[in-house]
Amino acid sequence: MDGFIHEVTVFPDLSSIIALPEMISIVNQLLDVNTEDDVPFVFFYDTTFKCGDFFVSPLVFRNIIFEDRPIMPVAFLIHSRKKEKTHARFFEFVASSFPKINKTSVPFVTDREIGLVNAIRKNFPSCDVLMCWNHLIKDLKFNLQQMGADQSNTALYVSHLKDLLRSDSEAEYMTLKDELIRKWSKPVVVYFEKMEKDILTHSGKWVIDKYQNLYDPYSGITNNACESMNAVIKRLNKYRELPVDCFVLSMFYLQNYYINEVQRGLAGIGNYTLRTKFNHASIPKDEINVPKQLVKPADIVKHVMSEIDNVRDTCSKDHVSVETESSKIEGANILPLVSETSDGTENPTMSSPIAEENVTAPSQIEGTNILPLVSDSSEGTESSSMSIKTSDKNLSKKSLAKLTVDNGQVSFIEQHKAFMVRGMQGKVYAVTLLPKETCQCPASSQCYHILAAKLYIGDTDETKPVVNLKALSKINLKRNDKKSGRKKPRPNDGDIEILPAPDSEEAQLIEPPLAPQSPRTPKLKTPAKLNTPSKQKTMSTPKSTKRLRFADNGDSQDHQILVTDSPPPVKKVKLKPIPIAWINGLNSDHKQTIENNEWLCSEIINVCCRIISRQFPNISGFQPTGLSPVFDEATKSWSEKFGSFSQKGCPTVQIHHTGKSHWVTSLQSVNDQCIYVLDSFSKTFTLTPSLDIQLAAIYGHGKKHISIKLPEVQRQPNGYDCGVYSIANLLEFCFNGGTSNFKKKTAFEPTGMREHLIKCLELGYFSKFPQSLNSCADSVKMHTRKIECSCVCGKPDILENMFGCEGKRGRTCHLQQVGSPELFQCFRGLAL
Repeated sequence: MDGFIHEVTVFPDLSSIIALPEMISIVNQLLDVNTEDDVPFVFFYDTTFKCGDFFVSPLVFRNIIFEDRPIMPVAFLIHSRKKEKTHARFFEFVASSFPKINKTSVPFVTDREIGLVNAIRKNFPSCDVLMCWNHLIKDLKFNLQQMGADQSNTALYVSHLKDLLRSDSEAEYMTLKDELIRKWSKPVVVYFEKMEKDILTHSGKWVIDKYQNLYDPYSGITNNACESMNAVIKRLNKYRELPVDCFVLSMFYLQNYYINEVQRGLAGIGNYTLRTKFNHASIPKDEINVPKQLVKPADIVKHVMSEIDNVRDTCSKDHVSVETESSKIEGANILPLVSETSDGTENPTMSSPIAEENVTAPSQIEGTNILPLVSDSSEGTESSSMSIKTSDKNLSKKSLAKLTVDNGQVSFIEQHKAFMVRGMQGKVYAVTLLPKETCQCPASSQCYHILAAKLYIGDTDETKPVVNLKALSKINLKRNDKKSGRKKPRPNDGDIEILPAPDSEEAQLIEPPLAPQSPRTPKLKTPAKLNTPSKQKTMSTPKSTKRLRFADNGDSQDHQILVTDSPPPVKKVKLKPIPIAWINGLNSDHKQTIENNEWLCSEIINVCCRIISRQFPNISGFQPTGLSPVFDEATKSWSEKFGSFSQKGCPTVQIHHTGKSHWVTSLQSVNDQCIYVLDSFSKTFTLTPSLDIQLAAIYGHGKKHISIKLPEVQRQPNGYDCGVYSIANLLEFCFNGGTSNFKKKTAFEPTGMREHLIKCLELGYFSKFPQSLNSCADSVKMHTRKIECSCVCGKPDILENMFGCEGKRGRTCHLQQVGSPELFQCFRGLAL
């Protein structure tokens, strides 16, 4: 792999540039080819994802001397961040490897990534950067989906964009744009103004036409060549994510394969065929220089993984065998602590160095080269000077620990709750394992003394993962910054744009941008009908006549052709406006609903309740209206699949949907503890089943009978203002401190209520709705209704069918409560 890896950076972010010198030489030859009357030489550059914990950006070219112009990679950038400086360093390498690029003005085709485009233009100022049409269209579709455009509108906008891109000149583009943009929705106009610079500079047909035979009338200019190479890479890796070392090896074999195929094509025996005009570039077969390591693309990954496994196995081999045979200690430089004399007595050995050839191994310690921790002399005394030496310098910590334990160099002192471990130099260290692993040796990481103490007590857990430098660097990353190489970028993958502070000098020089205004669509005048006399009186549709003369045997004969004045019917598609964010999660459609005197939806009601609840924290309620029950036609019962209302203390207030396209307000006041339902439309003052269920959930509190009062409040003048009146009644209760006052009716001004509602929503603060000075002096009549809640569940009887007990207790309950513990005595037969 000599010359393949040109640069590697691991801190602060991974960045690597890889390219074979032979492929660089091939591209330099192609840059000398005259392409004035042929397809120009073009570079394609894009970033691919999900190859591993990194991004891969291949620089791709088409080999123009072969038929079908095959795609080949010349260099790869492997990087963990998509920053401009990373791409700039890569193109600095490209500029140094291909000095002819600026002279021949080779175009680069890429996507709309800003940092990537800036890096190319910085290193190749004389070259054009062309942006892929597919990326422009995909970006437009994505933003239209975010704006809420439907499929038909999206197709129209895309067709308009393609028409603009196909303009022959910038002037024609401007004319067509002024015509189309009049019909577009305002958010689309705002987005298009942001991408228009890319069209004018990098993507228009007039920009691509600078290079002969490069523009395609159907697809314009695309980055499909690079996308094809990305697909080759992923198929090569079998769509698996590889470690960076495996990926680099795969790309090495892949480029070797392409280099070999180029040579075979030049010799006329490969998969590539030379074009006729380049037959002079052919070479004889004996000049093919086959790479030493050549692997078929289908076998590259399997070959790479086997190579990596072999390397790892070699690196992980244990260099020392713990149990050696007695013959393997010959030549060791270890002195025995005690030696046995001819009469069988033990004598301590000398502590001074002794030549290795004068030492013989004792028979008592055959098979080991370690001295015991304590040696008893013939007089019962302990030796004072002991040292442990070994001839192998490559012992690992694990091997040293096992060696220490096997030779009795570890002892446990119960009084101090510590282990005494003798090291290789004869020093004794105190080791503790609990509550924290400590050792007296100067080692900064876990030493073999601690490992020896663990082995001494039988702790042989070897399942701990081996942490490498890559894993250590990932530990320092933030939680949402762990995985690289994804389609969705991480927060710090791209460059950071620094905006000037509002009071800085630069901000003072920048004028605030004007809000884009979309021009109004002019009204088309209906063309006046021409009063052309018609000879066909029987025709009801007005016709105009044209006379064409035909010669037949020298005689002239008039033939009348009928042509209708009106054009044939044309299917018209109206572009729908895309809603714009308004306030507190509402959009322009909600505002238009209020302005156009339409029925208020639950989103508007809930936003109003949230704002009012923050103004009056001492009043409870204000629960989402979406908790209303829904009647299931299949089971003929009420369903609470969206949840249910919860019980609230007094004072409380709530807006309800009755289940029949109507809004009402319920409240429980502090002064009389009564429950009121304020209905601005009903004349019969009845409660719907849905409203019964909601009121029982909020105000029931285990009651068997719930009394509801319905006062005759001010009536709405139409059938669509119930939501506005419900909010107005709710506000009156809140501003009265949670007390009910029905001595006289309110006198809201219907004409100004919706305008007042919009004003309060935009301010984020609600005030009382305006009332006329001449308030109604009529007394408020009350109507009383009762909600029966006989079942132990506390829900009203209307929820589902009730089941009665035939015994003396006479209890009734919902069918689903028959098996409950409270009703076991009454319904035990059914429960079983």
